[in-house]
Amino acid sequence: MRRFFTALPIPDDVSDELTLMQGGIEGASWTAWADFHITLTFIGQLDDETLDEVNDALGDIRLPSFDY
Repeated sequence: MRRFFTALPIPDDVSDELTLMQGGIEGASWTAWADFHITLTFIGQLDDETLDEVNDALGDIRLPSFDY
């Protein structure tokens, strides 16, 4: 089973700035620019049937857009 979470993407300009801050710690493993996000909630491990149910429920959410 795979692990799932909900998240918001980080704007490219913020990701660029975060990438510039990476480094300087010997042996550290840094997150790739394309993988930057803000985790909203960790859902956990799901089987395919439950994943479909979660996808359907999340797909029904309608909220006004916002700027960040």
